[in-house]
Amino acid sequence: MLLVSCSAVRYVQDGEYKLIRNSLTITSNSSKEKYAIKKQYPEDYIQQRPNSRFLGIGLKTAFYNATDSSKHDGWHRFWSEKVGEKPVILDYSEIEKSKMEIGSFLSSKGYFNSVIDDTVITHGKKAIVQYSATMGSPYRLRNIYYRIEDEFLTPIIMKDTINSCLKSGNVFSTSDFEQERRRLTSYLNDKGFFGFGVNYISYSIDSTVGNHQCDVRVRVRKYMKTINSEGVEVMENHPVYRISSIVVNTEFDGTDTHSKYDSIVSNGIIIKFKNHLKIRPDILLQAIRMSPNEFYDRQSIEKTRANLETLGLNNRIVFNLVESADSNDLVITNAFAVGPQPSTTQHELSCEIQCTPVTRQSTSADFEASTTSQYFSLALSLGYQNNNIFRGGEQFNINFRGAYEFMWQQGKNNSYELGFNSSIVAPRFWANISEDKAARFNDPHSKVSLTFSAQRRPDYSRIVFGGSFGYSWKIGSRSYVTINPLDVYMVSVPRIDSSFLASIQNPYLRNSYTSQLIPGGSVSYVYNNNMNFSQDNFSIKVSSDYAGNCMRLLSGIFLTPQEEYIQETSSIDSYYQILGIRFAQYARLNFQMTGRKNVGNASQLAWRFLVAGGYAYGNTQSLPFERLYFAGGGNSMRGWQMRTLGPGSVQIDSLGVYPNQLGDFKLEANFEYRARLFAGLSTAIFFDLGNIWMNSKGESRSEARFNFQNFYKQLAFNTGIGFRYNIADMMILRLDWGFKLHNPNMIQGERWLHNLGISDTAIHFAIGLPF
Repeated sequence: MLLVSCSAVRYVQDGEYKLIRNSLTITSNSSKEKYAIKKQYPEDYIQQRPNSRFLGIGLKTAFYNATDSSKHDGWHRFWSEKVGEKPVILDYSEIEKSKMEIGSFLSSKGYFNSVIDDTVITHGKKAIVQYSATMGSPYRLRNIYYRIEDEFLTPIIMKDTINSCLKSGNVFSTSDFEQERRRLTSYLNDKGFFGFGVNYISYSIDSTVGNHQCDVRVRVRKYMKTINSEGVEVMENHPVYRISSIVVNTEFDGTDTHSKYDSIVSNGIIIKFKNHLKIRPDILLQAIRMSPNEFYDRQSIEKTRANLETLGLNNRIVFNLVESADSNDLVITNAFAVGPQPSTTQHELSCEIQCTPVTRQSTSADFEASTTSQYFSLALSLGYQNNNIFRGGEQFNINFRGAYEFMWQQGKNNSYELGFNSSIVAPRFWANISEDKAARFNDPHSKVSLTFSAQRRPDYSRIVFGGSFGYSWKIGSRSYVTINPLDVYMVSVPRIDSSFLASIQNPYLRNSYTSQLIPGGSVSYVYNNNMNFSQDNFSIKVSSDYAGNCMRLLSGIFLTPQEEYIQETSSIDSYYQILGIRFAQYARLNFQMTGRKNVGNASQLAWRFLVAGGYAYGNTQSLPFERLYFAGGGNSMRGWQMRTLGPGSVQIDSLGVYPNQLGDFKLEANFEYRARLFAGLSTAIFFDLGNIWMNSKGESRSEARFNFQNFYKQLAFNTGIGFRYNIADMMILRLDWGFKLHNPNMIQGERWLHNLGISDTAIHFAIGLPF
């Protein structure tokens, strides 16, 4: 009530106005051009922006206005300066700066004759600034001429003009000119011209040729060797550089000037180390895509840097390139030039690759807790990581996990799970392929993993043991592909309550609670355009796993099928066994999209959409327990505890049933509005919707089956509030409190929330963001 009652203009003086909003209207004869400009336009061009808001409320300004400005003690200063935010007072000089910036932006895109206006609307002590930009006709490039003063470079540059960013007919854009400078510089760097930089390239533009066109002259200046005694620049052709020596310092420490290094020489490359070399020389040499006596090539250096980073052994990699002072410069000619052969000098470079090693061993911890009025769950993971365990850049990981869950009601048994998963990841392919073929893959990795889990629930016990082997590599700079040709698990069910098994109405679903062999594989594709959680992001993950197909083919040739009578469906279930155990046969497909969008300086919109499903066929009629889907928990539907939602709109007696709701299909969407409060603390308002469903195979309950005509009526809804605390950008502690809005597992007429009670909420504590 205090925040609401405080005036938003309490400290705004007479004759001043609090800026509450900016707007920009762009007018153009072409809707396509207008859309392109609005898409590229950044908010930073408007110099003065209003105070930050959270869900339309100026919380920080309200905190500032709620304090007494006449008091200067620590408590009032904390709320006004640290938590609060001083109101932004309209400054007319900033409006003029903004108009100039908007005009400069449009000119940089070829709209030289744009008209920028402003209108200030005031109401009381509040003001809105409306900017309007009327775009003129864009200027286009007509002719592109080259003036290359270095005759040695002329045939080299002209040979590659087809890849130029400047094309006749393109709309004038300063970003294209900058991009062409970078492209041409990189191109010449790859040809051995180590000292060539963007400053040697300049442009002159003639916009007086008429008809909204302009001619461009690209000038490439000669190399400035020195300045003589008279202050005149001495110019010559750009020298070309050859790498004379390569030294790899595997344990570089800039603060340590006393340690002595040992060294070995392999393939002409000097490898320096302390005490003993911690990586095998052959692995290190495979990563280095450079050789002594070769011409300098920027791409080879960047490829070497990427390969060394892939090994995961270094915090920092620096290429120290120094021109050899005592080298004998050679004069070389360009045989591709027309007419007299121009020449230039060849210099030598020494290259030292300084590798600062990472900490070889590390540990990690992850924690999650959830509670409702009926259930409480706790999960703890402890991890250990060893980099370079076999001196080949291999990364060894092992994670121990324990989980505990119980019902608050007396007489209900508790549940626990203990297990571990371990893996070894190597920065190369474990396969018999040539080095040249392997080099075609970007950031290749091989991975082998083992998993063990022992689960004890009130109605059954399970033991899961398995492993996988596969490969992953990078496509471009933002996508990864993972292929696991081998993904095998053994599931043992040593104990199951007969009454619980009989209570499962789906006869085929009972197979999910029996011992099974799951022989299969998986493939996945991940696209992520930004890994930084504080910036805009869009990502896609598509994965598929399958099992039993090859084994079913071989079983049909060499084995005799078993038969079982299904009383509920009056049918015969025919299947094969391996070593007395039935093996699973199924296929699953999972699709997930996530996104983040910054809104102002202190808030962010985040969302996730997930659809997943599986289908069993052939040797089994239901998905294995481990491959079924569930909803609820700290990273799913946060108004529910884990495995307490669904399937469909089946009515559940939550007071008497242990949470074990599973399905063949899952649909979920999550939305969050995140806002930074102060220091490392931020808050979030979230909204989740989704559910799980069974397919029609053996499922007699229509309310549990997925149906396109009415599935939207069975969607669960929840909202809630959360808090996140960022500890030095190393760990995010998260607390979410979810409230059910629509519960499809209640009886008709009682599904929408009417009176909020503790039983309609769930609290989740975890480490890391939910998505």
